[in-house]
Amino acid sequence: TPTGALLRWRACALHQGRGTSAESPTLPFLIQWVVDAGGRDWFGDRVRLTVHSAGWTSARALLIASPEPGRLADEYAGYFGWDRTGDARGRIDLGLSAGDAVNASLGPSAAVAVVGGKTESADPVDRVIAEAAGNRLARGAGALGMSIGSTNVGRTVAWLRRAGVRVTNSDDG
Repeated sequence: TPTGALLRWRACALHQGRGTSAESPTLPFLIQWVVDAGGRDWFGDRVRLTVHSAGWTSARALLIASPEPGRLADEYAGYFGWDRTGDARGRIDLGLSAGDAVNASLGPSAAVAVVGGKTESADPVDRVIAEAAGNRLARGAGALGMSIGSTNVGRTVAWLRRAGVRVTNSDDG
């Protein structure tokens, strides 16, 4: 690092295996930080640097559009040992059930939400996500977007609008 701390990592490349499909391509690699005292001190100081002027915090979930959300969720769960942490409203959430406790200073662990192009939910956010998934599926399955946490939604929305992003609010939670 610029401050002289030595960070150690382990990495592995992932190769195409059984069940890999066009909508779940092989990932390029995985990395794991090897935790030691020097790295922990350096990393602890980085947490305060993650505060963004828009008010958002960490990425909460990667949204993936799939014509068969259940099949893709099962495939990912098998590959990575993820758990189904939610299965409703037109999407299946995957993550690590105890993942939020891994590093509490960083907030909740990231997850993956596999979304189909339909929902029976009346919630406007669910409908927007389902519509976006349907539009993505019309071009082919794949990454749909990211869910990002925010410490102040009003500030984040104002920041995004100033940046020219179309924002749809839902005050229903």
